Amino acid sequence: MKLAWIMFGSVMSLLAIFAVWQNKNIRDENISSNSPQQYTANIFSDDRENSGLDSTGPEPIEPGNASLNAPAYTGTIPQPTLNDSIVAYGLSLMGTPYIAAGITRSGFDCSGFIHHIFSKYGIDVPHSSALLAEKGDAVNLNQVKKGDLLIFTGTT
Repeated sequence: MKLAWIMFGSVMSLLAIFAVWQNKNIRDENISSNSPQQYTANIFSDDRENSGLDSTGPEPIEPGNASLNAPAYTGTIPQPTLNDSIVAYGLSLMGTPYIAAGITRSGFDCSGFIHHIFSKYGIDVPHSSALLAEKGDAVNLNQVKKGDLLIFTGTT
């Protein structure tokens, strides 16, 4: 019977290790680098002035003269803003377990989740919902922006 429990414990340990390893790799898949990413766009429009893009790139391909080797647009495409990055990183952590007072990728509480995300981007925020509410500036609900924190009071 002792051997059965040892085998059971070994199998469960291996399954737990595999589950943690697999989840970590899935979460990290889209966050593999902190360096800026390069983007290239091809423009296939006759109306470059209304495209909102820099007009110094190659001229558009004339209708009837298109090819699969169209010139790449060489203008600048804006990188995601800090707020977009913060939200994207937060969304990538969905499914992380709740752990009271947790601040790591193995588990968070509500303020630990915020603390972890903002810390990744060099923004120091407290690990306390009450202190988060004190530190922030109140704004009207119609003025909130991506990355702002909504703190509810008077709830149980």
